[in-house]
Amino acid sequence: MRKLHWSILKRLYRLRPRFAVYQRLERRWLLDNRNWIDQQLIIRRPYEVAQIARCRALIREHRLQSFFDIGANFGLYSVLLARETGVAFLACGHHATERYGAPAVGEHLAARFGLAHRFIEIDNPA
Repeated sequence: MRKLHWSILKRLYRLRPRFAVYQRLERRWLLDNRNWIDQQLIIRRPYEVAQIARCRALIREHRLQSFFDIGANFGLYSVLLARETGVAFLACGHHATERYGAPAVGEHLAARFGLAHRFIEIDNPA
């Protein structure tokens, strides 16, 4: 029944203009009702709650001062976590940063701190 509820809400919101500003998660967002992630926020459906909670815990546990949100669709994690924890962030876009930026950051950190890293590229049809 709950799944039907979300489905109906998505369809109702698609009747509105494609791009609109919504107040969600204590922020104002310009959202596209044809984008799947945006739809989750538009209909107020919980989105990646466990992942955001894990990031929050890691920031606090390691007392991070900054983080990269690589592959950020629109920086949802970055915006939420920066406000909650006070860390600085860089929200980096899709293909260019995922394919070239992430390995470069990994190589830099490996050289600087003697870490091992491996970048695994997986094609994403989206």
